[in-house]
Amino acid sequence: MTVEDDDLAAYLGASTEQETLELVLLRRDAGRLTPAAGDAAIDLDSPHGLDPRVLAELLDSTVTVSAPEDVPYKVIYALRTAAPPPLFRASSWLYRRRPLILTGGEAMVEGVRLRYSTETGLWTPDDIHPDG
Repeated sequence: MTVEDDDLAAYLGASTEQETLELVLLRRDAGRLTPAAGDAAIDLDSPHGLDPRVLAELLDSTVTVSAPEDVPYKVIYALRTAAPPPLFRASSWLYRRRPLILTGGEAMVEGVRLRYSTETGLWTPDDIHPDG
């Protein structure tokens, strides 16, 4: 863990222990959102319940990320403190999870590039631990 991660964790009132967050991976293609593990069209602004098939696709598209192992603390903090969209707030299965929208298999959060592929899962190509 770097000094920067320790300082940020202390500033945020978090311990320097592992922090985790569940993300629902969504692909944006031609303005349409679909789960990474499905093909149902997703409207994050809809406050209505979900069809069980669509909910299953969203749950199958869920990954757990950890700081500091997978991503820096600031990524977890930014995603966790973002308000869940209406679709997630309307679901007891999704309200504690956060969407991560991938365009071309990538997303940027707090200056950290995240990539997703079905072969490797979610990862960052950047060195998040430059000092070891």
